[in-house]
Amino acid sequence: MALSKIQAESMNLADTYAFTGTVSGINNLVKLSQTSVTSAVATVDFNSSIIDSSTYKNFFFTFNSVTCASGNYDLILRFSSDNLSSFMTCISQMNYRQMNGSDTGHVPNRGNHVLTEDEENDETNASTGFGYIMNANRKSSNNNTTNMFIFSDGSTINDNASSYYSYDTNSVCGSGSNPLNAIRFSASTNITSGVFTVYGVKD
Repeated sequence: MALSKIQAESMNLADTYAFTGTVSGINNLVKLSQTSVTSAVATVDFNSSIIDSSTYKNFFFTFNSVTCASGNYDLILRFSSDNLSSFMTCISQMNYRQMNGSDTGHVPNRGNHVLTEDEENDETNASTGFGYIMNANRKSSNNNTTNMFIFSDGSTINDNASSYYSYDTNSVCGSGSNPLNAIRFSASTNITSGVFTVYGVKD
């Protein structure tokens, strides 16, 4: 089919247009599920009906305005290959930076993927952030087992310092070979509010 170029001034963007075929290059994120917490829950889970690594090998997630029942808690993310019956072994390193001060550092060899640390429980000081899960199918192009990687950024007010902190965490799940099929958000106390969203990333 011949390519026809349309001048920008010839289109009125206030009008309605119907397209046939496939429109590409707009967005490679597919919203899979969203959970809004309005009363206390122990965990926020996205199970195998949502996390399908045979369809998407990479996932994007967000957590917005998350609070817990008591302060000084860590918000963590865990990963499962058997629909939350057990959890993958995870090795993580978390880096932190005081946004209105000079305190910086890192904590290596964490056993869980920490999204934010030591958050206050005031709703105005909630945790917010995003992250990627990469190679969730845990297979390379020649079907050899490979690692799954997780990268996230989050921010909150630290309960111990009463200051704004940002956190970035890198994790690897290297043991086993079964693909990811569920994830769990949790803390040391109940989650009382927040919005959690998971997207599949199209290749």
